[in-house]
Amino acid sequence: MKLIAIDLDGTLLNDSGKLNSYDVNIIKKVLQAGHKIAICTGRAAFDVQALFKNNLEGISIIASNGANILNTDHQLIDSTPINRPSIKKLLNYLIHQDLYFELTTSHEIKVPINGKEILQREIDKVISQAPNISEQKLWGKAIPQFTQAGIKPINKSAIDQLARKNIIDIYKVLVFSYDHTKLLTTAHTFTNDKELSLTSSAKYNVEIISQHTDKGIAVNSLANYYHIANEDIVVIGDSHNDLSMFQAATIKIAMENAIPEIKELSTFITRSNNQNGVAYALEHQLQLTQ
Repeated sequence: MKLIAIDLDGTLLNDSGKLNSYDVNIIKKVLQAGHKIAICTGRAAFDVQALFKNNLEGISIIASNGANILNTDHQLIDSTPINRPSIKKLLNYLIHQDLYFELTTSHEIKVPINGKEILQREIDKVISQAPNISEQKLWGKAIPQFTQAGIKPINKSAIDQLARKNIIDIYKVLVFSYDHTKLLTTAHTFTNDKELSLTSSAKYNVEIISQHTDKGIAVNSLANYYHIANEDIVVIGDSHNDLSMFQAATIKIAMENAIPEIKELSTFITRSNNQNGVAYALEHQLQLTQ
């Protein structure tokens, strides 16, 4: 038996953010062959469930870059929220810097009520400096943020309350910005915080979780839960937030569209996310459907 941990964006999802039925059918065959599948993503668990609809039977979920782990019955078996002092520092900083951000909780994703206005100001600034850049294409990069399941706009008063009081656990903070300098400054500001772990899943974001978890830690935790040895762990991914699970696993499949760092760590390189690369890896490179 193997545990196969599969990333979503840029891996199982195509560039339009859609699942391909062929990939889903091959995953079902892998499950029928007696292996374990885990979706391992920066997305929230409820967003994964909404995305897959009725196609998640028998599949575990590692969500928020490892902060939440759900078994095949989608029962929570482990969670690692960001500690309160770090949340307070993060929220005070993000509000002061006028940045768009997302706070992933167990049931929803809280975002500033003026989030689209913040991003529109950044887009206007980018276009003023480079008029040939398409506003529509820039907005296209942000659309996935606003189409996630569980999005809940909140006002500044509610954000201040989250910063001051231990009201609810927050598992991931995502910062999205078209201002590259602001993203770099944000990363630099918090990269030495011993309680936080920073990564990225795309050009325009920084993802922040507790230092005490990541995709690699969560994959190993899930493997232990199912009594699966390290040499039987398979990971498939494409981006920076997949590095930890590539460092933790034995069999490592990089997408053709993966960043160079992922390809350098890989055992195999499969086809791209637009060419059913996950299905090709499972069926042809690993022969797990037989």
